[in-house]
Amino acid sequence: MSDSPRNHLPVHRALARLIPFAKKDFPRILLGGVSALGASVVALLIPTALEWIVGGPLASGATTAVVWGALAVLGLGLVEAGLVWLRRWLVLAPATAI
Repeated sequence: MSDSPRNHLPVHRALARLIPFAKKDFPRILLGGVSALGASVVALLIPTALEWIVGGPLASGATTAVVWGALAVLGLGLVEAGLVWLRRWLVLAPATAI
């Protein structure tokens, strides 16, 4: 084995070498990241909405408010699914073209 250290390219230089190839697709990749972040935030809101339903209307016996809460959870689930689909749609073309 050799005692000489291996010459590694620093991370920022390695990523900088990719910029010419990914420059035209950078907005789509960035929007895909924002969409993934939004989907994660919405996914974290679903248990909070369930906690509100259980602690509020369900505890007091208001069944009509439970329906509205269930519709809110359904809406959050649909928003999350839409954001996940948007992320996949945005990132698919750059990922297959580079």
